[in-house]
Formats: sequence, structure tokens, C-alpha cells
Amino acid sequence: MLRHSLATNFLANGGDLATLQRIMRHKNIATTQKYIHLAMHDVVEKHHQYSPARDAIRGAQWSFFDNGQLVKEAEEILKRSSQ
Repeated sequence: MLRHSLATNFLANGGDLATLQRIMRHKNIATTQKYIHLAMHDVVEKHHQYSPARDAIRGAQWSFFDNGQLVKEAEEILKRSSQ
């Protein structure tokens, strides 16, 4: 269990597979590769948490769902078109 946790945490924190193979003393890289699948969930989670696109998406969602702002913009358009 300790080796399993070490390997998973090592990869989740940015460690590379070749170094992990040496640390774990695996003769075959395929043995080490099984830990990639376990750490992939953490990678996806961190990507969603720290992606630069996150703020852009959040901003787009906010402006889309901000009804007050949407109404103001619609009123401005109507004012301009009636003049």
C-alpha cells in the first residue's frame, strides 16, 4: 500500500514515468505504467481547477446569465434603434 501511494502521489505531483520506474525498481516500464491510469483522475481534476480557459469560460457564463446586464444591453440597443 505504501508503494502504491508513493507512485500515485509522485505522478500526481508532476513526476515522470522513467524516474518512477527507477524509484520503484521495476524492470519493465509496463509495470510502472499502471500508475498512470490511477493518477489521470488527479490530472484531469487539476486541469479543470487551474486551466487558463477556466476564467474565460466563467466570464462568458457570467455575462450570459447576468440578467440585469442583459436587460441593460437590450434597452440600449432598443434606444439606439428608435432614434
